[in-house]
Amino acid sequence: MAVLVSSVITNKDSSKPKGVRRSRSSIENSISERTSLLSSVGGTVRIDSGAATTTHDVFAETAASNEDNASSLQRLIKTYEDARQFIFSRKGKNILKCSVAYFIGSLAVYTPIGTWLYGHSDNKHMICTVCVYFHPARTAGSMTEAILFALFALAFGLIIALSSMIVSALFTDWDLIYVGYVIDLLVFVGGGLGVIAFTKQMVNKPTFNTACSLASIFLVTILTKEGNVQAGTLSLSKLLQSFMFVLSGVILSTTISYLVWPESAILKLKESLNKSMDVHSDLLTFIANKFINGQDINTSEFEKLNEELSKTYKSLQTNLHEAKFELLSTGRECEYEVFQRLIQSSNSLSLHLGGLSNSANIQWHLLNGEESDDESQDESTTNGDTDVTAVRHRVNGSARPDGRDSDDSSVTSIEDIISRRSVSPPVSGESSSAIAPDSVSAELFSIFTFHLGPPMISFFSTIKEILDNLPFGNSPNYEVSLHPQYKASLDLATELYSTAREEALAGVYAHEIFQVERDFDTAADEEAIAASCGNFSYVLEDFGWELSVFITALEDYRNIIENRPRRSFKWARFWESRSKTFDNSTSSGTANDNTGPDVDGADTERGTDPANPLRRSPTANTHNVKSFAELDWLIKKSTTEKKQKTSLSLRIWRSMHAFRRTDVQFGIKVGIGAIIFAIPAFSPSLRPIFSTWRGEWGLITYAIVMSKSVGGTTVTIPIRFLGTLLGAAAAFVAWTLFPENQYVLSFLGWVMACLCFYIILFWDTKQAFGRFILLTFNLTVLYSYSLTVYDNDDDDDEGGAHPIVREIAFHRFVSVFVGSLWAVFIAFIILPNSARKRLRDILSVQWLKMGLVWKADCLKTIPRKSAADEPRLVGIQGEADLQSTMVELQTLLGFAPNELRLKGPFPTLQYKNILNCTQRILDGFQNIGVLVAKYPKPSSNELELIAYTAADRRELCSRIFLFFYLISSAIKLGFPLPDKLPSTTHAIDRMLAKMSDYRQRAIAARSDHGDSSTTASKPPPDEEDFVLFYSYLLVTVSITEELAKIAIQVQDLFGTIEEDMFTVS
Repeated sequence: MAVLVSSVITNKDSSKPKGVRRSRSSIENSISERTSLLSSVGGTVRIDSGAATTTHDVFAETAASNEDNASSLQRLIKTYEDARQFIFSRKGKNILKCSVAYFIGSLAVYTPIGTWLYGHSDNKHMICTVCVYFHPARTAGSMTEAILFALFALAFGLIIALSSMIVSALFTDWDLIYVGYVIDLLVFVGGGLGVIAFTKQMVNKPTFNTACSLASIFLVTILTKEGNVQAGTLSLSKLLQSFMFVLSGVILSTTISYLVWPESAILKLKESLNKSMDVHSDLLTFIANKFINGQDINTSEFEKLNEELSKTYKSLQTNLHEAKFELLSTGRECEYEVFQRLIQSSNSLSLHLGGLSNSANIQWHLLNGEESDDESQDESTTNGDTDVTAVRHRVNGSARPDGRDSDDSSVTSIEDIISRRSVSPPVSGESSSAIAPDSVSAELFSIFTFHLGPPMISFFSTIKEILDNLPFGNSPNYEVSLHPQYKASLDLATELYSTAREEALAGVYAHEIFQVERDFDTAADEEAIAASCGNFSYVLEDFGWELSVFITALEDYRNIIENRPRRSFKWARFWESRSKTFDNSTSSGTANDNTGPDVDGADTERGTDPANPLRRSPTANTHNVKSFAELDWLIKKSTTEKKQKTSLSLRIWRSMHAFRRTDVQFGIKVGIGAIIFAIPAFSPSLRPIFSTWRGEWGLITYAIVMSKSVGGTTVTIPIRFLGTLLGAAAAFVAWTLFPENQYVLSFLGWVMACLCFYIILFWDTKQAFGRFILLTFNLTVLYSYSLTVYDNDDDDDEGGAHPIVREIAFHRFVSVFVGSLWAVFIAFIILPNSARKRLRDILSVQWLKMGLVWKADCLKTIPRKSAADEPRLVGIQGEADLQSTMVELQTLLGFAPNELRLKGPFPTLQYKNILNCTQRILDGFQNIGVLVAKYPKPSSNELELIAYTAADRRELCSRIFLFFYLISSAIKLGFPLPDKLPSTTHAIDRMLAKMSDYRQRAIAARSDHGDSSTTASKPPPDEEDFVLFYSYLLVTVSITEELAKIAIQVQDLFGTIEEDMFTVS
């Protein structure tokens, strides 16, 4: 039956991915037109050739020549078509927009208009510099955000520069010029650049980073290059002139971004939602196919689909953030609210897919798990430890190196947790002693697919058809694609499937396998396969209800578009309390405020209203993190007991906690380095050297290159060095060939801009390479031309009106190179922050927090303050904090390999595997957290089952916490793990056996009371009462498996205990 069912579901010819269908017609039309054109040309040649072969060899040669000409023409046409398609593609348009902005900015130097607008200055190339950083290749929403940040940063720079001038002028008048220099260096150079660096790391957004770069360029130019601060004069004209250069670049990029091929973040968001639904459809098809066939889902295709799902999730978050500025700035708040609901629902669908894949994975291991050799170990031994070496070989699918089978208690993997001793169902009339092994799981699964296979395929086909056509149509308009009958059809299909699911599970548990007396291991195995099947079927049903929520939100969006409600700007009323609607809470997590009021149907009891949507955002309550608070309470308790003995110095040290933050230390470090680097600019004897070698660009480079960690600072040094070298060489060649030719030089600058902006926009990890090529070319060529038209500030050290381009290019190269080296030196010497060490420290704390979260027991109920209060589940707490930490860990992993390491190359692969396993554990937290958040109030039967399994859950949570604690300590100290680690095998088995015992007692009670049980005060348990425990057990199994994989990687990192570890220096 399973094979028959799988043959139906694998027939995918009629359900192609929607992303392919959307663009297929346009692609086919383009191909057919091109083919008809080429075939018409080639057809004529073939006719001539065919005629020539029947007459004379001369005609044959002519035909061959014609064929060559036609082939060349075809290649030429193809090249033209490819170039045309690229130019008018999104990439080509963005490159042209940026290059046009750069070209127009260069006209301020090459034409008299610049002098007429800004006056004489050799800094007009700053307009092009601003266009390089503040480029127009942004969506309307992203540009709006960037403008706000840029105006804020420029206002800050203007205030700092003006204050510096005033202080310098005052102390010059008081004949204390050197005191003024000290204040300028400490407060305005060090403090100004330090504050910019601190806020840059604190905000940590690309648009804000760009604004910080603009503020640094403006501030350094005023404080070190213009000379008014050093001369002690208050020159508002120079200050405003430099300010206008930067502001003009911002205005130029903004204008081009809004007017030339404007790009809407809303359309990109719709495109991302289309892609998200496509990926959901493909992944659901894959998982359902593997589950019904009983096949392993861990294939390369599954990894690829998961990677695509992760990419679409990130693009949804980015595009929603950008669309927020675009919608709110135009008064379309209601649209933004609906988009939030769509994104939240899409994220919830992704979490449901994670639950389905988890159930399918466990089911495959149950059907194909290896049988243990040790079936009668002592409880004290089997509960004790996990052999890390055994885990390694079991996870890798091989035997132990010594040729012996591993102990049942020594392996924490799925095979040894659930799938060990299998038995077959008894033949009717036989006793339980006749049960044979190795067939229970397969038979139970066959029963399940026999009853639920056809309804599941029908339900799945309905979901897939809807997913393939949601939510929007083709570009460019992306109109709502929603059939009026979609929601009604889906709700009806979900209800029919729900009925079939209940009947199928009832048929499974009515089988004679569950009616006979069974031992502990048999009961656990039977309950395990029932849990995987029941959880998969329930999550699939919940997927249908969540898709209905998505359709409802889409209908609301269509109504808004059709009715065009009145625009509103409630977000601008800052004096009013801000609505939670505009807190962009679409990040992953769990929405369960256990102590607050009920919101949007959170009071719904499980099973009473399956159509009730999950309306709340899956965002964790970081203000109510009970497990973290428990740890904090222990710390506070210990410090309170020793408060009388705390010394003054210790209290002072604790009060300065803020200065131990990495972002604060980063700001201090940048400020100190800037002070030292800028000292020559304030020294009368060293200032000529500083000016000749363009030290201001070295200081700007230093401020921009500096990163919070050593690896982050050094990662771009090689490409910045190479980019500066290539830019200087290109500028020298261009000026040497076409000196003072503004027409050719402006054209060459545009060509360079096209090439460099391709690198800046589309080389994800090498953007600085293109930026530094263009900046160095810009600094050299435009500055040299400024000298030729006497637009300089009395700079005769590099040739004056006859510039020596070789020296100018060399000085720029040396300045940028020295600034980069100075950044590396400061990163290593002053308050060094190693990415490798911080990666281990944060990972250690992350595991400790995760252990505490799981130890809190998400199925535990919150103590009631009064008898009238209804019990509520604790759920998963603090997940938002854990997810944000994972982002930082991924960033540190990218920086760590760039740091000097005498032991050899950094083990990137091991740490990458560790982070992947950690993320999968957090995904498990999400799966159980979303389920608890949807129905936080347990039923009476669930409460009884929660109490019945409380002791086993406590032991299970404690063992998992101990595992987290051990790997946290190992990664923190750099010590190898012990040979034996905590095992959860029998704790899970005992919980499964208790669930089976509870079910048997319920069945017996139902049969004893008959129909009268329905009138009792407490209804008999049904499958809905076990769903939460199914999910809990499956998540526990996956967590244990991932912890075992982490233990393998930690062992690879730190090896085994060696003699030098006992040496104390």
